[in-house]
Amino acid sequence: MCRVHTMNDGRNKRRRWLKNQLAKSICNCGEQQPHRLMFYPHHKKIRHLNIRYGLKHPSRIKTNRLINESTVMCWNCAADQQEDLSMFPGI
Repeated sequence: MCRVHTMNDGRNKRRRWLKNQLAKSICNCGEQQPHRLMFYPHHKKIRHLNIRYGLKHPSRIKTNRLINESTVMCWNCAADQQEDLSMFPGI
């Protein structure tokens, strides 16, 4: 029972780390709440690597590289970007 609690603490720590990374940024439309932001277009891969492996795992280098290659957008702007309806061309 205690082991499950410990595993969840590690995942929660990694989730907080990712949320803090998003909190440092703001979307071009002005959205700044971290739960409404994503790393476009690598958000799914970043979340997978972040939750799956610890903060000191070698995959952290790949996670940081993907974050640097991504643009922080809100979910609405990312959906518009996928459909080529973006009001921010060139992103």
